[in-house]
Amino acid sequence: MLTPNPEVLILTSGNDAHADAVCARLLDSGVPFSRRDTASLTDGGTISWSISGNPQNTGQVWNWLDPSGAELGFGSVRAVWYRRPGWPHLDRADPVPGGGADRPHDWGMLLAALWERLDAFWLPAPPHVLRRIAKPLQLLRARDLGLDIPDTLVSTDPDAVLAFYERHNGNVVSKRIGHLRPALSDDGFRYAEPFTRRDLRHAEAVRAAPVIFQEYVAKRLELRVTVVGEAVFTAAIHSQAANRTRYDWRHYDTASTPHRPHRLPDDVAARCVELVRSFGLAFGTLDLVLTPEGRHVFLEVNPNGQYLWIEHLTGLPISAAVAGLLGAEARAASRRAAGG
Repeated sequence: MLTPNPEVLILTSGNDAHADAVCARLLDSGVPFSRRDTASLTDGGTISWSISGNPQNTGQVWNWLDPSGAELGFGSVRAVWYRRPGWPHLDRADPVPGGGADRPHDWGMLLAALWERLDAFWLPAPPHVLRRIAKPLQLLRARDLGLDIPDTLVSTDPDAVLAFYERHNGNVVSKRIGHLRPALSDDGFRYAEPFTRRDLRHAEAVRAAPVIFQEYVAKRLELRVTVVGEAVFTAAIHSQAANRTRYDWRHYDTASTPHRPHRLPDDVAARCVELVRSFGLAFGTLDLVLTPEGRHVFLEVNPNGQYLWIEHLTGLPISAAVAGLLGAEARAASRRAAGG
């Protein structure tokens, strides 16, 4: 939807089912919104930012034309969902000879400056905030807030990896600091899986880039906790019911892995909300383990994690909560701007 003067701006790719669900709810509630993808800026779209040299004129004018010619004015935007926008395609002809190598930097500089100057409520947060939420910092923050965490090593030292492995009697998993990248595997792709003696043969590979190693936490259930503002939606993933998902539910075997709504203890739920808020986020998906002894162990938080499959399998109204928060923040900002 390309409303020219929206209160809510959704930045995401064209094939985002999560955005489809939220847009439908915004449409039902009558909140004016526009859905845009920054990838379109090199597919026939344009963007301009006019800044006056007159010191008496402190205003600025932004203009974004969609490939269809539909115009977006930023002046009415009060809330932004920075979901999963595409990157402008960098294989287009360059107007400056030899300038192609600088184009990613040029786009990054413009978009970073533009989003920083857009005074609005951001869900989950502005991009410059999202870049600061590294997994080691998540673990430290969670521990400081009273959540249990696994014993963890982040290292590029093969000897330290071996010592950690032996200290935990081989009950260790490995993962990368980033998302969805391989970690010391022969086949090139690895979720959180046991780090075995076979993997120790590749321990020298950690010299190339830091890797996270954690003690393996025994699981009764895995918990996917979605925080939307102050609301907490928790799904229990019965990952131990299927061999495929025993070590990481992201291997996805929904036919054999029950997903059910779950109620967190109030203190754990409050700490999850506080953890998300402490990073300047209004949204986050957290992964926790419920151990056979009843401990809730924090693993990580994704500031823009997926949740739609949880909604479909459990009926938890997460999309409605996202749409409701965006609409409420946009309308509250509009009232403030009008002096109400």
